[in-house]
Amino acid sequence: NRNMLLATEASESLPQLNGLMRVNLAQYNLDRRLFRRVPRSMSRVDPSLVDTFRALVCGELPWPLFLFGPVGSGKTHAALSLCDFVDKSHYTTVEVLMNDVMDNDCDPWIDVRSADVAVLDEIGCRVKVTDLEYSSAKRFCDEREMYGYRVAVFVSNVKPQDVSSLYDSRIADRMLCGTTFRLDNKSRRQPCA
Repeated sequence: NRNMLLATEASESLPQLNGLMRVNLAQYNLDRRLFRRVPRSMSRVDPSLVDTFRALVCGELPWPLFLFGPVGSGKTHAALSLCDFVDKSHYTTVEVLMNDVMDNDCDPWIDVRSADVAVLDEIGCRVKVTDLEYSSAKRFCDEREMYGYRVAVFVSNVKPQDVSSLYDSRIADRMLCGTTFRLDNKSRRQPCA
């Protein structure tokens, strides 16, 4: 099966994530953290998603991961927590990626290409996808795929079946060819009643 072969290849490129199998998930190397001021802990991630992370790392499930659910359900928190276990990770949103593409002083593809895990967040946050958003999302997918099927995580409020209507079937196929996971939590940003 092509997807399982790709899952194994991607998982073999993540030896440091194998620590997810043995480590206390509440502890990790703080020196690796992206956005250090953003509070998070793997212990606050939905336990079934942690199990999915472990299955992905072991090659039991295929990469990439398409993580979706309602606003505030903990998708970004979970993706950043996963990045904390990796020596070289990269996190960006569609908006930031588009700005970086337009900025002639930087090459955003270097980080996308070289990271062991790359996260693209806010998939489909706009009602109408611009040409720039389309080409940026496609290139992100292509960069991850062209360089040894590197691990990618796509984060969205949009249901998987709606991705192709936002972009097209080519991008949807690239984002959804692995594992999809829905977080059904209520918004964690809302005060408790």
